[in-house]
Amino acid sequence: MRELTLNNDTIAFEGADSFEQVNGGIAPCRLPIEQEALIHPELMIRARCASGVRLTTISNTTSIAITLNCVLDTQERMCVDLVIDNELVATEATKLNETHTITFTGLSAETKRIELWLPQFGRVTVLKVEVDNGANTTRFEDPRPKWITYGSTITHCRQAHSPAMIWPAIVARKANVNLRSFGFGGNCHFEQIVARHIANCPADRISLKLGINTYGGGTYNARTWAAAVIGFILTVRDAHPDTPLLLISPIASPERETTPNDVGLTLEWMRDQLENIVGTFRGRGDTNIHYLHGHEMFNLEDVAEGLLPDGLHPNGDGYARMGDRLAELAFGAGKPLAI
Repeated sequence: MRELTLNNDTIAFEGADSFEQVNGGIAPCRLPIEQEALIHPELMIRARCASGVRLTTISNTTSIAITLNCVLDTQERMCVDLVIDNELVATEATKLNETHTITFTGLSAETKRIELWLPQFGRVTVLKVEVDNGANTTRFEDPRPKWITYGSTITHCRQAHSPAMIWPAIVARKANVNLRSFGFGGNCHFEQIVARHIANCPADRISLKLGINTYGGGTYNARTWAAAVIGFILTVRDAHPDTPLLLISPIASPERETTPNDVGLTLEWMRDQLENIVGTFRGRGDTNIHYLHGHEMFNLEDVAEGLLPDGLHPNGDGYARMGDRLAELAFGAGKPLAI
């Protein structure tokens, strides 16, 4: 097989913002590494996870191999997904904490768009990608609308069945948009440095799924919570004043719906605040900002079906359901982010 040079004119990372050279390979990061000193260490750990990150190329190869190392301190099933022309066609588990080569074979000899979706959790380093000897390869210059989504663990989707089955990836395939996910497990605290980075990124559609981490962390109180959300939105709006923007409130979590956290806030209170914030912006003339109640994505009936096994995080089937729903709720005809 023939090795491709990563991040050049034949194959490139999508969904990553910066890169590190690690043990002869490339490790993607979803925030700028050059700003690491300004970013909380826990947030950087999650930014170095490759949720939503994939390698893309246009090729007629009938096989493709990826050699990578996925560092994880727990024993979980981490996978690489093969997506061809926007369809998930194969999933292979990767070994943890050791270099491992995964080879996908039996592909069509037709020219096609190939995406290798990297494990959504853990620290991933890609050492090489190989295709058939003599195969043509061309870099995929994605013409689709760019969609940025920001959120917590429930956007990071650690428990998804595989990396292309995180709900943002499902939505992106169904809506045919170019995904950039800023889902940071345990670390959606409305940091201004994240808002500034979103503002600096090209975006045709933006969604912000807000609340659950600030509930668990007691990050803000009743005086400061809405102000932090408003500041985040204003920073994004500085660069994207007219981009369709959707605020999504927390999904169902029965023990947190009406139970005050350490600073006296509940999920119901947060939803009311987000709806009011959107109403205020719209009242000031921002007609491209919209609100979606989190229960429309994932509700108490879903919980009763066992799709929220720990009471906080959906399982793989739950994330799949969320993706199917949001594709219609956000990008369907006449919906807030419709193309």
